[in-house]
Amino acid sequence: VTAQASTSTSTSDSKPTSTFHFVPSTKIPPSQAYVPNTKIKKYRFLHQHQHQNQNQNQPNTQIQTHRPASLTFLPDQKTIPNNPNSHTTSFSLSHRSRCEVVINTAFISCEAAINQLKKMTIPPPPLTQYNFQNVSSASSVYLDGLYLTEFRSRLMKWDPYWNVICDCSSFTTNTTDQKSSRNESQNQNHAVEVGYKTTNVISTKPDTSRGMGMDHTGEIPRTACHLPIHFANMFNMKNSNNNNNSKNKNSNTLLYEQVAWGQSRQNTSSNHNIQYTDGEKRMLIRALPIIPNPKYKKIRSDTHQWPKGTFVQLDSQILYPVSQRKQQQHDAKLWKGLSYAYDITENLNLNTIMYNHKNKVPTILSFCCKDTEMYALQVAICEYISPNSLFDICMSSGTKGSITKMDYKDGLSKAMKHFEK
Repeated sequence: VTAQASTSTSTSDSKPTSTFHFVPSTKIPPSQAYVPNTKIKKYRFLHQHQHQNQNQNQPNTQIQTHRPASLTFLPDQKTIPNNPNSHTTSFSLSHRSRCEVVINTAFISCEAAINQLKKMTIPPPPLTQYNFQNVSSASSVYLDGLYLTEFRSRLMKWDPYWNVICDCSSFTTNTTDQKSSRNESQNQNHAVEVGYKTTNVISTKPDTSRGMGMDHTGEIPRTACHLPIHFANMFNMKNSNNNNNSKNKNSNTLLYEQVAWGQSRQNTSSNHNIQYTDGEKRMLIRALPIIPNPKYKKIRSDTHQWPKGTFVQLDSQILYPVSQRKQQQHDAKLWKGLSYAYDITENLNLNTIMYNHKNKVPTILSFCCKDTEMYALQVAICEYISPNSLFDICMSSGTKGSITKMDYKDGLSKAMKHFEK
């Protein structure tokens, strides 16, 4: 996906204005080519400024930190028309018209933006204006470095029933480490893995031509994300045999052939908990707040959680229902409920995936949220591990994920040392 700019000059102001629109790219950028995980430096960040130690007489090669791009979202309407007490598609109380959201898609590291957020209160105060002065220039849709690794480890720790086979929401690119000396400068190229997160909305322009404006400023999208699904990662993997806990040991089966594309799984109970079979592979969308709220550290597990008022689009299709927190009638600032990962497998067709992959046509996921916090997003093919299988894995010895065992004397000695502290 590329951003195409159209420049026009206003009659009252001589400054040109640019509008960015996403158009299908004719080829995959080299930075998004798949690189095996063995070549990735997990804790390496993208550089905010490349070639910063170059001579000032040389041309400026500083990377672009502002790259505004517009995303168009379909209306967030009431699920029950003419009912003031019903919720919308994003489980909020007030509907939203078709709107155009502008976000920053500059290819920069998330390190500066997250470090800035750590100095603010959690959750951060709502924004009153939408411009580049109030939004950090370091805030973009990309997640890299230590924060991407922590996000994946948190999912693995608190959601052990799903084992990630192929992450289709990440790609790799090269970054340059520069070491300047008195006589010469040495550059070293390293592969960096990059994921996606929500970022602050710069501006929102609603389409009120159909008479469906937004009720008040508190209901406009606060954060958004533009996430192309990288199916190339899936096609480059033959099977899931690199996982010792995988149930499918057929080395001749390709990974994408093991997923039941286009087939839905119905809820077997009223708690939105779908019963999967052991070893089944599905493509899931999961999210976590980048900075966990310390208020819930002792009372809530760090499991998947959607941003408040999440509205999800797959190209021009609205994904519904996304099981998430609901905005309360008695307090519009209060959102309560459980969040469940969205199974996007039923919304994807294998023939369409292969056609788009062959013709370099991207499949785009767009998110707009009413939450001011930033959330990390993952779209991955995961393998389900049943509770019985997970128990066998933990109690076995010498396998990945097994629990360390000790005899009675060693256990008693360790317990006594713990009480002596």
